[in-house]
Amino acid sequence: RPERIGQARARVAVQEQEVARLLDERQRHTIAAPYDGYVLAERTQVGQWLAVGDPVVEIAELDRVEIELQIAEDAIARVDVGAEAAVEIPAVASEQFVGKVARIVARADPRARTFPARIALDNRPSGSGVLLKAGMLARVTLAVGEPVRAVLVPKDAVVLGGPAPLLFVVREQKAAAVPVQLGVARGSLIQVIGAVAGGDDVVVRGNERLGNGASVIVAERLETE
Repeated sequence: RPERIGQARARVAVQEQEVARLLDERQRHTIAAPYDGYVLAERTQVGQWLAVGDPVVEIAELDRVEIELQIAEDAIARVDVGAEAAVEIPAVASEQFVGKVARIVARADPRARTFPARIALDNRPSGSGVLLKAGMLARVTLAVGEPVRAVLVPKDAVVLGGPAPLLFVVREQKAAAVPVQLGVARGSLIQVIGAVAGGDDVVVRGNERLGNGASVIVAERLETE
């Protein structure tokens, strides 16, 4: 009957309005994370009433992490945004990382006379999470000195234990012992100062058993940059 159909349509309209009200209620009571990340701390409990601005959870986005450090004021003039930095993380000692200066705060700590800076570092998945996690300790090495030309050799080429560190340089298939002074280190390489030049072949295996003038047969040549 037409009146029964009209009543049914009216009930449907009422229910549609109720559904719309419930959806709006759910939307107003749902807080969406602004980005994908990991929950570090929960600030609420189930059933708890919240006011506008109350904290709910702490979330960290860890696909790209930032390392906080302090740079002394006498070095800050030689550090630029975008500069590369070598990063060592003791918790992941088997890996070496390279980051970049993401930003430098242009205001020093008045007590320490240091400038806060941040190093950006790409992260990667590991197991059920990510390799680098919030709160890990990091050691950062930044180039802040004046650029200099230096001869670098693998650390394994340096023979210690005598009056001075020395290298064995291969010259005319003979091992020549060359005393050197050690300088700065960079990864697996170290600066040497002495009668050795770039392009010289130095012995990195078995050099502890060599003597000055010993015959040498080069079985393998390792190239370093």
